[in-house]
Amino acid sequence: MPGPENAVVLLALATYHTCAPVNAGCTSSELSDDIRRLNIKAIVTTQDAEERLNLETSATTWDAK
Repeated sequence: MPGPENAVVLLALATYHTCAPVNAGCTSSELSDDIRRLNIKAIVTTQDAEERLNLETSATTWDAK
């Protein structure tokens, strides 16, 4: 989700929730540790990062094409 679409999504989320960037180069294990430690409830990401980090999709996905 590059560019303005990403900015709009993050601004909308930040209106009601705390948002923080995640290191794009992290491993699946590192992300899992962060999720547990920070009590993360949702992740906004790209499909390629979702596949690389073995994330499970539990919500509706949106394709910005």
